[in-house]
Amino acid sequence: MAFQATRERRGISAMVGLGNRANVGFEEVIEYLDADPDTGAIVLHVEGTDDARSLLETCYDAETPIFAYKVGEADVGDFAESHTGALTGDHALYQAGFAQYGVPTVDSTSQLLDAGHVAATAPLPDGTNVGVVTAQAGPGIIIADRLKQAGVSLPPLEDETRATVNEILPGITYSANPVDTGRPMPEFGEVVRAVAADENVDAVLVYELHEAALGFPTEDLDGLAESVGKPVVFATAGPESLLEPDREELESVGVPVFESPERAADTVAALAEYARVNADAAPAEVVDNA
Repeated sequence: MAFQATRERRGISAMVGLGNRANVGFEEVIEYLDADPDTGAIVLHVEGTDDARSLLETCYDAETPIFAYKVGEADVGDFAESHTGALTGDHALYQAGFAQYGVPTVDSTSQLLDAGHVAATAPLPDGTNVGVVTAQAGPGIIIADRLKQAGVSLPPLEDETRATVNEILPGITYSANPVDTGRPMPEFGEVVRAVAADENVDAVLVYELHEAALGFPTEDLDGLAESVGKPVVFATAGPESLLEPDREELESVGVPVFESPERAADTVAALAEYARVNADAAPAEVVDNA
């Protein structure tokens, strides 16, 4: 995970490998990182723990957003126990417990790092409604499909938003949600701003293949997430030598950039899940031997 974060230019304030937790456990590290001003999000790779209740209560008490990757969905119990002495436990119980205590779970190290990166650098969504803007229909369909499979809602846009988008776009485009501009265009950033301002939308996911002649709508997206109080996540693809300068400029104004529609969709789905589980979070009895 550290090497991947370095390759992808993701910041890490601290990384702690707990091993068999002889005298320091999840609880102490979470409390330490929660109090660290340089930590914007906490991500947990969890094989198992001897005290699930203590772990979950510590997560619930933390003010810093937390995401967890709980391994052991398949039966790898003996192997995991030989590694750290910890039982992986009932995977479904762990997932239910994390959700009950406001911690969304993900399915890979990439999703864990991606969710933590965006949560640390962008506003968290208030709900699970996502607005999608795409300059190409193919990636937009992949994104919409991925989000819906994850249980994320793509709500209808407000009439005012539709009217604004229709004024900007020619009639051959699609102005519902997802909004499809048909191709990159100088007004692409205006479309994104219109969708981001929509009251039905809690998060925005944008896809635009890179075209050197146009670049990215960096000026339109600069400060947008903060002004609307929602995450704005950008996905793209293009020749690395041409893409890199524009991608760095976009990330420098606080817009997280991913280079596949799936990774962007999975990240936004994790953020939506964070909103969902925290809206419902209400600690009660947790199975102690999870």
